Amino acid sequence: MDVKMPPVSFDWTVNLTHIASTVMFIVAAVSGYYDLKQSIETNRVSNTAQFKRYDELQLEQKVTDAQQDARVAVAQKDLKDQLTENTREIKQDIRDLRNDLFRGNEKVLSITRR
Repeated sequence: MDVKMPPVSFDWTVNLTHIASTVMFIVAAVSGYYDLKQSIETNRVSNTAQFKRYDELQLEQKVTDAQQDARVAVAQKDLKDQLTENTREIKQDIRDLRNDLFRGNEKVLSITRR
């Protein structure tokens, strides 16, 4: 089974279809390139605007955090002062109760000694 294939030969004639196909391919490639370039530019501008807005939001958040920290510090100081005052009052009440108990014990002891 020796089958001999005929040799491949190319016809060097160029017709209008070949030229039209080549021109259409080049036009499609250039059109795609510029469309992609425009999309990239649009995305870059959009991303730049988003990053600017993000930076603005960060600054606003820093200001809000500083204000909140100041309010918390004031509230902590007030709470600490209240706790200190309450502790003083409780200590004084305990002293008064001790003194009353000692005075009461002295009265009881003086009654029992009679």
